[in-house]
Amino acid sequence: MEFFYALLENDELMGYTITEIDGRPVTTGGLYTVGLTFDGFLRDWKEMKQRLDAKEITRKEYEDWKQTYNPGHCVNTPDGKSPWTGK
Repeated sequence: MEFFYALLENDELMGYTITEIDGRPVTTGGLYTVGLTFDGFLRDWKEMKQRLDAKEITRKEYEDWKQTYNPGHCVNTPDGKSPWTGK
């Protein structure tokens, strides 16, 4: 659920556009460099999934990556909680 709020909260800031590919809705765009957008996250995730599938990394390494992923920017709050859910 927090994911949905993050997209909605940042759609104009990040310049996201909703379009369709093969009849399915997708989000594209972003005003910042690829490394700082949702596109960058998807590229990072794709790379790690490919490395897992190719057995270049273990399932544990993949799970550790998911738990510690840092896109290089986040919304910082004084208490470290999500600004959307408060958790």
